[in-house]
Amino acid sequence: MKLKRMITWILVLALLLPCLPFGAQAAGDLGFSMDVSPDTAAIGGNTVVTVSLENYDTASIAGLQVDVEGIDPEILKVIDYRSAIVDPDAASNKASRREGEQLVRLLYFRTSGTLSATCKDVLRMTVQVNSELTEAGSITLPVTMKIVTVDNRQLTLKSSCTIEYQIIEEDTVAGNGVTGVTYTTLKEALTDAKAGETVSLLMDCTMGTVVIPADVTLDLNGKIMTADNVVSFGSVVDTAESVGGIRIDIDTAKAFTKLQPENAGYLPVYDTRDGMYKFFAYDVESNKVTAIDGERVVFYNRVVFNKLEGYEVLANTENSGIDFELIMSWTGMTGFDVRYTVSDDTLRSYAQAAYDKINATGTNTKAITATIKGIGKLGEDGWITAAPGVKTVAEVTDSADELTYRVKEG
Repeated sequence: MKLKRMITWILVLALLLPCLPFGAQAAGDLGFSMDVSPDTAAIGGNTVVTVSLENYDTASIAGLQVDVEGIDPEILKVIDYRSAIVDPDAASNKASRREGEQLVRLLYFRTSGTLSATCKDVLRMTVQVNSELTEAGSITLPVTMKIVTVDNRQLTLKSSCTIEYQIIEEDTVAGNGVTGVTYTTLKEALTDAKAGETVSLLMDCTMGTVVIPADVTLDLNGKIMTADNVVSFGSVVDTAESVGGIRIDIDTAKAFTKLQPENAGYLPVYDTRDGMYKFFAYDVESNKVTAIDGERVVFYNRVVFNKLEGYEVLANTENSGIDFELIMSWTGMTGFDVRYTVSDDTLRSYAQAAYDKINATGTNTKAITATIKGIGKLGEDGWITAAPGVKTVAEVTDSADELTYRVKEG
């Protein structure tokens, strides 16, 4: 029955493509709107497009498709795209990018029930204005929403949103991606930033002490920031295609960097060749767990970067500044765990193997493994869960403060 119902709804969704046009929206009718923030972006800066439902006050939507088209890569680079709908029971609730078609698409549907009547925002997309543009201008993106309701009505709603962009002044160092305000100093931009906002570097800069407030994101944006000290209560990311980084002034006696444990999914890897920390989006994959003789369990994990350069830097630097730590916790044994840390040499070996495979220069692949013995002593009711994590530690000086690391020459 479940399979039959799924097939039925897939067929219903197929009807989204030839949906009948829905007439001009009258007051109180179901519709949608777009918000562009900031209204005018700086060339080289980011802007966020949010698609939201309007006048949706009855639970009637079973499926919808949102297409944002005309994303010209000569003008805009898509940084992020995701569904804004929170619905763990949805059969599909995923945004995808079709680069060749200059399109970002959201596909949402349920096999039973409907979209919550409290839902407003449905799609959120972040784009970056091409930093090589030399003139101010604008780009209009057609947006189409196709809807299937529980009573089998098929609606097609059309609109568009316009992103305007302007040339930044020569002395502009940073910009706020939400408000659109630009600043001549990074310090001023970070001081003015509020929770949930992103400050993007628009040119290389040199600072003393840099403090990133809580819930504020600093986007290096492919630029290089040189500083005496960096303390982040928020997040540090680098969304640009070209990789930037943070260069700590190693001549400063107390130079240090401190990041929060969850740095928005971006891992700083120290590149000794360029003398800076470069930030790469990453994920930790748990591939498999193998039991051996009922006494030993081997965990296999991988660090996966979204850029090839992440592997290349990790494989070819003398001090990556990373410890890979796998934490095993036993059920029924509160407060007891085993921490397994992989050495820098092992990480480099793994990264080189992954890098070779991606470049088709070798077929060897490696996973980071941890073998735990004495499993049989746990008894029949004992079992293990693994929670892999990555610590950003260049030189551990205090185990109680293991996310503080100091930069040393060489």
